[in-house]
Amino acid sequence: MFKSLSIFSLLLLILTAALFPSEGTRALFNPKAIALVLFVLSFTAYFLTERKVEEKELLTVGGFFLLLSGISFWILLALSGGIEAVAIIDETKLFLITFLPFFGATILYNRGALKFSTFIKTLLYANSLYTFAKVGFLLLVFLKIVSFSTFIEVTGIRVMSLDVAGSFNRFLTSCDLFTPFLLFFVAARKSFNLRLNRLFVYFYIPVSLLSIAIAFSRVFLFIGFASLVLALLLQFQKKAIFALYVSIFFCLGVTALLGPEKVASMLELRLFSRENTASDKVRAGQIEALVEETANHPLLGLGMGGYSREVIRDNDVLHLYEVQWLALLAQFGFLGVPLLLSPVFAIFFSFLKGIFSVERLFLFILFLGWLAAGTTNPFVLSLASGVMYTLFFLGLKELEACHSYPIDQNIHPSFARVSGSL
Repeated sequence: MFKSLSIFSLLLLILTAALFPSEGTRALFNPKAIALVLFVLSFTAYFLTERKVEEKELLTVGGFFLLLSGISFWILLALSGGIEAVAIIDETKLFLITFLPFFGATILYNRGALKFSTFIKTLLYANSLYTFAKVGFLLLVFLKIVSFSTFIEVTGIRVMSLDVAGSFNRFLTSCDLFTPFLLFFVAARKSFNLRLNRLFVYFYIPVSLLSIAIAFSRVFLFIGFASLVLALLLQFQKKAIFALYVSIFFCLGVTALLGPEKVASMLELRLFSRENTASDKVRAGQIEALVEETANHPLLGLGMGGYSREVIRDNDVLHLYEVQWLALLAQFGFLGVPLLLSPVFAIFFSFLKGIFSVERLFLFILFLGWLAAGTTNPFVLSLASGVMYTLFFLGLKELEACHSYPIDQNIHPSFARVSGSL
């Protein structure tokens, strides 16, 4: 019973991460918090009633308790350094909501209770629902049927918005983090033994590309493009090429609808505008302040929830910076970052072990892209980030469990399937 409840609550947690954008606060009673509490309680009951830890789980369980010990130590360090309690509690919650689902999903997967296809399909279908709703909503905004500002004010969700061209608005929330990476899994679905409805694929790829474009993020635009190119290189089949053609014509149709001049002005605004330069200057100020804090506390950092009093990005969340990797270094020092982010480093080194393959290489490139995104965006710690770490790790395990094609093998995977060499 507890095993089934653990799986259900985990999938529910994934749904809340993919469907509910951050509302700008971290209140206790919200869908994400409720789903997390349900998962922790059910998984703890399942784990304790099993009364056994398999040998391959020892590192996972040991890593979890090592992480808890590290969190406790850096909380004490923060308290001794005079960091506000609200900042300490808030970042502690971020660590827990990021890595608890990762550890739980890993154990469930290793025990055969959770299938990768179940995990990714739950995430994918939730993401597609969000993506279709987002594109449809902005179409209504473009047609001036609904008001963008009124919607944001009523819902209270945290949206990165920008008046791009006329009535067209940038729309980026925490739920958009998944789209560029899921695009790769959809386009390269055969490599992961992922069976999806053909009609769904032909709808999802162009709409997800449009959603990425609407997010108007340089990082996501690059990763979305890279995901599609890598998947096409991996698959190299007529169906994948057809999907690319459909996406191109879809984007051309959107360009014609908006007008080429508006599209050109949008690209100029995102890449070369004063607003873009100002945003980069803000990051430069954060980097300077955090480097100074790191120099003052190089080994252990400021402690949990630490921040630079010279530069505060958000008065409600004092410890949060766009350059999050550097912020974490200032908070936990060169000794604390490898310990408190040990699950991330474990995923990184897992890619480097075992027989290398083309699929493994391309997935590793996207994982590096995800880590790089955290250098200029606060993407390292969050529920969405925890789901992303789980997606990459289970995706890698799924590749190892099914088929992989060594790089030194002088045959393309698509031809290998045809020849029956597998």
